[in-house]
Amino acid sequence: MPSPHAIFGSVSSTDVVTAIRALLITDPEASRIALEPGDVRFVGLEDGHDRVKSLGTWSVEIAVAGQGPEVEPIRKVVEVVAGE
Repeated sequence: MPSPHAIFGSVSSTDVVTAIRALLITDPEASRIALEPGDVRFVGLEDGHDRVKSLGTWSVEIAVAGQGPEVEPIRKVVEVVAGE
């Protein structure tokens, strides 16, 4: 559930993709996955919104491009914390 603590700025699906790519780069097979910001969706936000603007834990769905509709999106949790 989102926290009521607003943040300056926001965290977008692009930020999530950048973090995932940084993790995948160390694995030769996984680094070949084509992942774009449009493949990541924050669960619970209105359609068309791809940014969270408060601290807290958020669920995201990741649908890898090229997969058919029979493949379920992956659900992961993203924690937005205050920067140092």
